[in-house]
Amino acid sequence: MRRVLKSLLLVGAVGALVALSAVPASAGPVSGPNPIKNIGTNRCLQPQGGSAAEFAAVTAEPCNGSPQQQWQYEKIRDNRYHLISSFSHLCLNVFGPTATGTPILLVNCVTVSNEEFNTQKALPDLVTLMSRAGNKDTNFCADIQSPVGATLLLKPCGSVAALSQTFTVGLPVTTFARR
Repeated sequence: MRRVLKSLLLVGAVGALVALSAVPASAGPVSGPNPIKNIGTNRCLQPQGGSAAEFAAVTAEPCNGSPQQQWQYEKIRDNRYHLISSFSHLCLNVFGPTATGTPILLVNCVTVSNEEFNTQKALPDLVTLMSRAGNKDTNFCADIQSPVGATLLLKPCGSVAALSQTFTVGLPVTTFARR
């Protein structure tokens, strides 16, 4: 009986160690909340229709300071970040192949490179949001076109007017206001 009890305790301890090692450590402190504003459209990112649902598209709407337009960023490593909706606590995710027109949606935050964006410099700042896949930079960037309600999509970095791929991240909405 004593031998069985020791075996069960040992199995339980090993199981607990395995479970603890599977829990990802926090990559870094979360900053914000602040809007993510596109310089080309002078509009702020938010879930389509103000939705808090998973798989909601992300659109550009007139900046109004609403909770739906508030974002946080979490540094993963170097200039790679998770961008997290303060409203829904969901992450921006390149949901599909790395190709022109792939939508960027809000999904549950997990540790996958599809939720990482390389800003090429430390935040907060004026940046492009280059997507990552397979733990590598893709040379595809978040892009938003001018109509109100336009959906955030991937396009080759630098292939369109630079302003449609330029965002303020982690800065108050009045910073870098378009003139």
